[in-house]
Amino acid sequence: MKVFLDTNIIIDFYDQRADFFQPAETIMSLAEKKEINIIVSATTIINAFYILRKRLSIDDLYEEFGNLSQLCTISPADEKIIKESLRLRRKDFEDSVQYESAMSVNADVIVTRNKKDFENLGANVMTPIEFLNDFFAKKTK
Repeated sequence: MKVFLDTNIIIDFYDQRADFFQPAETIMSLAEKKEINIIVSATTIINAFYILRKRLSIDDLYEEFGNLSQLCTISPADEKIIKESLRLRRKDFEDSVQYESAMSVNADVIVTRNKKDFENLGANVMTPIEFLNDFFAKKTK
């Protein structure tokens, strides 16, 4: 299963955000066990690195994101995706880029804490808790 993680999930994990860390950690653990394939966009790596530099040392960030790059597929945020997102003029440009990036690699699901930002895009969008509940329900069948 190809699971696209929105930027907020990556930040939740590396920043260990109190209310959001545990689900993000569980998702990352599933990826480490190769039970799912996680995907993050190139913009997620850039934006999360920038945001987390206030909380983690640069050396730690390079180490952690180096490990992440080995664990996941990095989907593009290239000219085609940017132009398509601009052409579509969606309400939230950044989420439009995320969506187009996820679709470019045929993601099965987008996991985000901001589902409303992906409304009406036609993708399977879940919160981390919804995704985990669904994943473990299917696994026990």
